[in-house]
Amino acid sequence: MASRMSVPRRDVPWHLRTAGALIMAAAFIVLIGIITAEALYPGYHTGERTISALVEEEPSGAIFTIAMVVGGTVLSLASLLLPGAGLPTSLTVPALLMGVGCVGVGLFPMQTGAPHVIAAALALGMGGIAALMAARAARPPFSYISLVLGAFGLASLLLFAIMGRTGPLGPLGEGGVERWAAYADLAWAMGFGGHLMGKGAAPSR
Repeated sequence: MASRMSVPRRDVPWHLRTAGALIMAAAFIVLIGIITAEALYPGYHTGERTISALVEEEPSGAIFTIAMVVGGTVLSLASLLLPGAGLPTSLTVPALLMGVGCVGVGLFPMQTGAPHVIAAALALGMGGIAALMAARAARPPFSYISLVLGAFGLASLLLFAIMGRTGPLGPLGEGGVERWAAYADLAWAMGFGGHLMGKGAAPSR
């Protein structure tokens, strides 16, 4: 009988490196898409306008939509590699839903109403939850960074949902508070991607 070592398979370090690279790439695609769309939108104000409002003007709308769909798809694919890297379901499922939410934001612009709200809640909320779950699975110092970014992102999302312009963070505007949540998630994703690639790297001689 063939030995277990003879069975072709991709090992844990490969899953770590590949998933990490894809997650970092996905976060970069979404971030650079938002920045580019903002730069090409005449008179756009990041405090007064939400991220999703970028779809209201072209070419900003097309850039934002493509970035969300491509970035979300890449993140979703990366999350499917996480179980092979030995990471728990409590982390892999929120990461997958974060990616699905990003794709949904691109496919269902804010004019669609409820579908867009659900997709945005998935993208932002699951990003914060994934960061908290990563804090349980990672070692310090990244576990502490994940904890802080996850808590900050979820708290910002809560403020955005219940306060908007009327709360103590009102001077930031809806767009500013929303970006606290979104950019915390993206910062975590970039850091998490780097963390995974570092874990999967071959030891130096």
